[in-house]
Amino acid sequence: MDIKKLQNWFSMPVLNFWTWQIWWTTKKDLIDIEKQIEIIKYSLANWICWIDTAEIYWMWWAEEIIWEAIKDYDRNKIFLASKVMWNNCSYNAIIKACKNSLKRTKQKYFDLYYIHWREEKFPLEESMKAMSELVDMWLIKNIWVSNFWKKTLIEAQKYTNYKIVANQVHYNLIYREVEKDWLLDYCKENDIMLVAYRPLELWKLANSWNLSHMWLIEKYNKKASQISLNRLIKQKNVVTVFKSLNKEHIIDNLWSIWRNLDEQDVKYLRESYKWQLYKSDCIELW
Repeated sequence: MDIKKLQNWFSMPVLNFWTWQIWWTTKKDLIDIEKQIEIIKYSLANWICWIDTAEIYWMWWAEEIIWEAIKDYDRNKIFLASKVMWNNCSYNAIIKACKNSLKRTKQKYFDLYYIHWREEKFPLEESMKAMSELVDMWLIKNIWVSNFWKKTLIEAQKYTNYKIVANQVHYNLIYREVEKDWLLDYCKENDIMLVAYRPLELWKLANSWNLSHMWLIEKYNKKASQISLNRLIKQKNVVTVFKSLNKEHIIDNLWSIWRNLDEQDVKYLRESYKWQLYKSDCIELW
């Protein structure tokens, strides 16, 4: 797996397994627990070592299932990330939420811990103080944030002496909100990973492809999904998280790590993809 590294030596793979909505199936929204566990184990067996979850994913159940999936693996070779819900972002609530998430995953620490998104009723300084305290307590190794605008990211960094190593945001070939307000450029210039979620936009970038871009598929002999992913991870300091219940799709995604798209083709996609949108339909940046 290809790795990207910051100047402070924090590093992460370019592709990471995301557990958002993995817990839903098509059978009347019931959970097939064994299938969830099997797909995480399959990912780990195929060089995907980063697992991204959150306390809100399936209302805390996701974290418990993750333990069942990773318990037979070497913890030192698995990087685990979780997130605190927006309504748990007071100082005491963040500390409590992290400890509860560690109990559910049966872990002593998280490699990464996020503020899932900004809730304005909680002072950002208070939230970041709690995140710093978690590092001091050795309960988390690194501080992340999610869905933060550039101005919020800058403010958050003022309230902690620990480096905010990443910002996870909605970003793909269709949704380009992070390119506004120079958020993407700011992360590149200030040694922060930008972690793109929904990289294939719920598989839209795999199932539907602008016919004017079909020549790219022929040129690289790759699928639309692989070109869409490569377009993201080619960029400096950009990595992505993806979710899938389909083993074939997981392998397809892994094959997006090949020689990078030529720069002129990246520019072509950036400028000519006709369905570009500059406001997320998922979570607003704060």
